[in-house]
Amino acid sequence: MYITIDNIKIHYNYFDGDPQFPTTLLLHGWGASVDTMQGIFDNFKNQNKSVVSVDIPPFGSSDEPPNDYNIHKYARLIKNFILQLGFVCINIIAHSFGGRISLILASEEHSEFCIQKLVLTGCAGLKPKRGLKYHLKVCSYKIKKRLGLKQKKAGSSDYQALPDNLKPIFIKVVNTHLDNLLLKIKTPTLIVFGVNDKDTPPYMAKKLHKGIKNSKLIMLENASHYAFLDNPAEFNEIINAFL
Repeated sequence: MYITIDNIKIHYNYFDGDPQFPTTLLLHGWGASVDTMQGIFDNFKNQNKSVVSVDIPPFGSSDEPPNDYNIHKYARLIKNFILQLGFVCINIIAHSFGGRISLILASEEHSEFCIQKLVLTGCAGLKPKRGLKYHLKVCSYKIKKRLGLKQKKAGSSDYQALPDNLKPIFIKVVNTHLDNLLLKIKTPTLIVFGVNDKDTPPYMAKKLHKGIKNSKLIMLENASHYAFLDNPAEFNEIINAFL
């Protein structure tokens, strides 16, 4: 299915189940798509519960957004997606980049719809801890750049893999820290992280739990950043009990 919002064509999958249950919105991570969260989608579909999974632009089959996009514009886009589809009460399950969007949405007051419950897994958006090695690397890069010396390309592997037109968006997204929003979130929240997550380490899960007062934290053993793929049966059992 497709819908156009803010002149961006967006692809999504939707299963219309039993109306007595709120629809669950799935928001994937950076570089992923609806396919990544298909197991969670099928979990709700098999219970005849409404579920919608969206390809966040420019990923999957959705169009590319303007290169001035930032995380707040992404949040507005998903809000308009919810409104255009007419959802009055929703649950959200968000992974990584999708978690950034969800933190913004859950911290805001919405008169048109309500977020009944929120699940954050491998949620990004918090300011990371930086050690001495990182700061020395940044300092070295700046000095070499000033001197005009040849050096390796800067940036993470995710950044380097992007086409040039998407790099400005990536920079704005990862450099926006949302720590100050946590205390504003009143939605009942379940935080599910993998013990072996290297991208959003366990200390971030604990910080989310501390900041979001109405929250519960579950750490999955033998799971990494994609806990819902590493331990799908356990993950689905946990969210089924919560939602």
